[in-house]
Amino acid sequence: MTDHAEEQEMEAEALEAIFDTHFAVQSPTAEGRPQWTVDIYPETASDPDELQELNHVAIQLHITLPETYPDEALPILQVNILKGLAPDPHGDDLLVAAQEEAAANEGLPCIYAIAERLREWLAENNRPGLDDISMHVQMMR
Repeated sequence: MTDHAEEQEMEAEALEAIFDTHFAVQSPTAEGRPQWTVDIYPETASDPDELQELNHVAIQLHITLPETYPDEALPILQVNILKGLAPDPHGDDLLVAAQEEAAANEGLPCIYAIAERLREWLAENNRPGLDDISMHVQMMR
Protein backbone atom coordinates (compact mmCIF):
# COMPACT_ATOMS: atom_id res chain seq x y z
CA MET A 1 0.00 0.00 0.00
CA THR A 2 1.32 3.41 -0.96
CA ASP A 3 1.81 6.09 1.67
CA HIS A 4 0.46 9.08 -0.25
CA ALA A 5 1.18 11.54 2.55
CA GLU A 6 4.84 10.53 2.59
CA GLU A 7 5.11 10.86 -1.20
CA GLN A 8 3.48 14.30 -1.03
CA GLU A 9 5.87 15.37 1.72
CA MET A 10 8.88 14.22 -0.30
CA GLU A 11 7.63 16.12 -3.34
CA ALA A 12 7.12 19.26 -1.24
CA GLU A 13 10.71 19.01 0.04
CA ALA A 14 12.03 18.66 -3.51
CA LEU A 15 9.96 21.61 -4.74
CA GLU A 16 11.16 23.75 -1.85
CA ALA A 17 14.76 22.92 -2.75
CA ILE A 18 14.16 23.83 -6.39
CA PHE A 19 11.95 26.91 -6.05
CA ASP A 20 13.27 28.20 -2.70
CA THR A 21 11.18 31.20 -1.60
CA HIS A 22 8.86 30.88 -4.61
CA PHE A 23 7.37 27.69 -3.16
CA ALA A 24 5.10 27.70 -0.10
CA VAL A 25 3.11 25.14 1.80
CA GLN A 26 -0.27 26.67 2.62
CA SER A 27 -2.75 25.75 5.33
CA PRO A 28 -4.62 22.55 4.52
CA THR A 29 -8.19 22.75 3.24
CA ALA A 30 -11.11 22.18 5.59
CA GLU A 31 -10.98 18.52 4.49
CA GLY A 32 -7.29 18.34 5.45
CA ARG A 33 -5.94 18.30 1.90
CA PRO A 34 -2.44 19.77 1.46
CA GLN A 35 -2.18 23.03 -0.47
CA TRP A 36 0.92 24.47 -2.08
CA THR A 37 1.74 27.54 -4.14
CA VAL A 38 4.54 28.13 -6.62
CA ASP A 39 5.31 31.61 -7.95
CA ILE A 40 6.50 31.17 -11.52
CA TYR A 41 8.55 33.70 -13.49
CA PRO A 42 9.97 33.26 -17.00
CA GLU A 43 13.46 34.34 -15.89
CA THR A 44 15.16 33.80 -12.55
CA ALA A 45 17.22 36.24 -10.51
CA SER A 46 18.34 36.35 -6.91
CA ASP A 47 17.74 40.10 -6.60
CA PRO A 48 14.02 41.00 -6.29
CA ASP A 49 14.49 44.25 -8.28
CA GLU A 50 16.23 42.39 -11.08
CA LEU A 51 13.49 39.75 -11.02
CA GLN A 52 10.86 42.44 -11.57
CA GLU A 53 12.90 44.10 -14.31
CA LEU A 54 13.51 40.89 -16.27
CA ASN A 55 9.96 39.63 -16.06
CA HIS A 56 6.96 41.32 -17.60
CA VAL A 57 4.72 38.38 -16.70
CA ALA A 58 4.34 36.13 -13.67
CA ILE A 59 1.82 33.71 -12.21
CA GLN A 60 1.15 31.77 -9.06
CA LEU A 61 0.21 28.13 -9.39
CA HIS A 62 -2.07 27.04 -6.56
CA ILE A 63 -2.15 23.29 -5.97
CA THR A 64 -4.55 21.27 -3.83
CA LEU A 65 -3.67 17.62 -3.43
CA PRO A 66 -6.33 14.93 -3.30
CA GLU A 67 -5.71 12.26 -0.68
CA THR A 68 -4.56 9.70 -3.28
CA TYR A 69 -2.22 12.01 -5.26
CA PRO A 70 0.03 11.15 -7.05
CA ASP A 71 -0.84 7.50 -7.66
CA GLU A 72 -4.57 7.65 -8.25
CA ALA A 73 -5.60 11.30 -8.57
CA LEU A 74 -4.44 14.43 -10.35
CA PRO A 75 -3.72 17.63 -8.43
CA ILE A 76 -6.41 20.31 -8.38
CA LEU A 77 -4.87 23.35 -10.05
CA GLN A 78 -5.60 27.05 -10.15
CA VAL A 79 -3.60 29.76 -11.92
CA ASN A 80 -3.48 33.24 -10.43
CA ILE A 81 -2.02 36.10 -12.48
CA LEU A 82 0.66 38.02 -10.56
CA LYS A 83 1.86 40.32 -13.30
CA GLY A 84 1.37 41.34 -16.90
CA LEU A 85 -1.33 38.94 -18.14
CA ALA A 86 -5.07 39.12 -18.62
CA PRO A 87 -7.13 36.45 -16.82
CA ASP A 88 -9.00 35.75 -20.05
CA PRO A 89 -7.51 34.35 -22.27
CA HIS A 90 -4.05 33.97 -20.67
CA GLY A 91 -5.17 32.54 -17.34
CA ASP A 92 -7.40 30.06 -19.14
CA ASP A 93 -4.61 29.05 -21.55
CA LEU A 94 -2.21 28.49 -18.67
CA LEU A 95 -4.71 26.43 -16.71
CA VAL A 96 -5.35 24.20 -19.74
CA ALA A 97 -1.59 23.74 -20.22
CA ALA A 98 -1.20 22.86 -16.53
CA GLN A 99 -4.02 20.33 -16.64
CA GLU A 100 -2.65 18.74 -19.82
CA GLU A 101 0.78 18.36 -18.20
CA ALA A 102 -0.78 16.84 -15.09
CA ALA A 103 -2.72 14.33 -17.21
CA ALA A 104 0.43 13.46 -19.18
CA ASN A 105 2.18 12.62 -15.90
CA GLU A 106 -0.72 10.80 -14.25
CA GLY A 107 0.43 8.47 -11.49
CA LEU A 108 3.68 10.39 -10.93
CA PRO A 109 4.64 13.43 -8.86
CA CYS A 110 4.08 16.11 -11.48
CA ILE A 111 4.15 19.57 -9.93
CA TYR A 112 7.68 20.36 -11.15
CA ALA A 113 6.75 19.28 -14.71
CA ILE A 114 3.64 21.47 -14.58
CA ALA A 115 5.60 24.46 -13.26
CA GLU A 116 8.25 24.03 -15.94
CA ARG A 117 5.66 23.88 -18.72
CA LEU A 118 4.07 27.07 -17.41
CA ARG A 119 7.49 28.75 -17.10
CA GLU A 120 8.17 27.92 -20.76
CA TRP A 121 4.84 29.48 -21.76
CA LEU A 122 5.71 32.58 -19.74
CA ALA A 123 9.17 32.77 -21.35
CA GLU A 124 7.60 32.69 -24.82
CA ASN A 125 5.22 35.49 -23.80
CA ASN A 126 7.52 37.63 -21.64
CA ARG A 127 6.69 41.03 -23.06
CA PRO A 128 4.98 44.09 -21.61
CA GLY A 129 1.38 44.96 -22.27
CA LEU A 130 -0.24 41.52 -22.37
CA ASP A 131 -2.58 42.62 -19.60
CA ASP A 132 -3.98 45.39 -21.82
CA ILE A 133 -7.06 43.80 -23.37
CA SER A 134 -8.45 46.91 -25.04
CA MET A 135 -9.78 46.41 -28.56
CA HIS A 136 -7.17 48.82 -29.97
CA VAL A 137 -4.25 46.92 -28.49
CA GLN A 138 -5.65 43.57 -29.56
CA MET A 139 -6.04 44.79 -33.13
CA MET A 140 -2.43 46.04 -33.13
CA ARG A 141 -1.01 42.66 -32.04
